[in-house]
Amino acid sequence: MKTFAFTLRVFLLLCLAVISITSASAVVFTTDTSIGALDTSYDGQDVVVSNCVVTMDGAHAFNSFRLAAGGILTHTLSSNGLSLTLTNDLQVESGCAINLTGRGFEGNTGTGNGGEAGSPQSGAGAGHGGYGGLSSSNALGGNCYGVFDQPATLGSGGGQGASAIGGAGGGAIKLAIGGSAIIEGAISANGANATNSRSGGGSGGQCLDHRANGDWRGYNHSTRR
Repeated sequence: MKTFAFTLRVFLLLCLAVISITSASAVVFTTDTSIGALDTSYDGQDVVVSNCVVTMDGAHAFNSFRLAAGGILTHTLSSNGLSLTLTNDLQVESGCAINLTGRGFEGNTGTGNGGEAGSPQSGAGAGHGGYGGLSSSNALGGNCYGVFDQPATLGSGGGQGASAIGGAGGGAIKLAIGGSAIIEGAISANGANATNSRSGGGSGGQCLDHRANGDWRGYNHSTRR
């Protein structure tokens, strides 16, 4: 009888261990996947993106988030950007990236879109955290907009040239990280280059990084490595 009770106890403990391991296992993406703003299927879990591109829009909350083995995180073009709240760590391994380059407003659109002037027409550079540059025909650069430590804003598109649209602006992401941020790869939100010699380039987007200590760090226009 004692042997039976002991065996039953061991069996129950093993079952609990299996349940615990299963509940703690990560969701692993290995093929290109889109996660919409209203799709909360993976929220609350540990997420790993490996050797594929995950396109994610809107606000999502995960336990942890890891980009591994060439994994890429981005959002759709001209969306409202991406907001990630993580209970624990963010890890971007070497060769991986949060790549939002050219994912902001399309060419000739956005609050800071570049101006156009001249014949043949040339487009100016877009603005965001600063004013955009003049075109070869002195068309005015795009306006300055956005706030360094406020909700992340998309970069604007460059001005349109005679035969081509301007480059798209950079995307936007807000990160609220409860644990550590281990960045061995890249986080980029650059504006896209002009599409020909007469169009304007897009302005950079924005990355806001909120650490658990309450510190907000904003990054405009640049690539972090």
